[in-house]
Amino acid sequence: MLDLSRIEGGALRAERDVYELDDLVGRTMDRVRPRLGNRPVELALSAPPVEVDPVFLDEALTNALDNAIKYTPPGSAIRVSATRLSGQAHVRLSIEDAGPGVPDTAMAKIFDKFYRVPGAAAVFRSGTGVVLAVVRGLVEAMDGAVSARRSELGWLAIDIDLPAATVPLEAAIDVKP
Repeated sequence: MLDLSRIEGGALRAERDVYELDDLVGRTMDRVRPRLGNRPVELALSAPPVEVDPVFLDEALTNALDNAIKYTPPGSAIRVSATRLSGQAHVRLSIEDAGPGVPDTAMAKIFDKFYRVPGAAAVFRSGTGVVLAVVRGLVEAMDGAVSARRSELGWLAIDIDLPAATVPLEAAIDVKP
């Protein structure tokens, strides 16, 4: 809740720089891995460097992964992938899971503050409806965008579109003290 109120109040400012996405995702995955249980994770990260705030991205990715873990039954797959969007200056980071499904009518609402998918509490532990709102706020603070769609794995795909780096990573590294 504190993160959400800071985001809404404009108190959080992204400090963006150029990073390799696979490095940032790898760090987050190392930290989240104990919570995955026996859920297999497929990583497919073939994207150019991005211009992000590493703390914001870590928190957004952690929240998206925790959401997938919460609503995906043990043994069900989770996929984290990244690709450059064709003809655009963004990289799409996707978190997909093989859970039971989100109704199509709920897809546009799941990033709204306090929104909970109808019926989900009867099957899974209920939540507050702020986790994905925080994801959206953090991503938008980095000049990115977030959306949801039906996953090829079965349930939900959360797509996080991040600004691709405009300066090659090597140049960014050479300039830093």
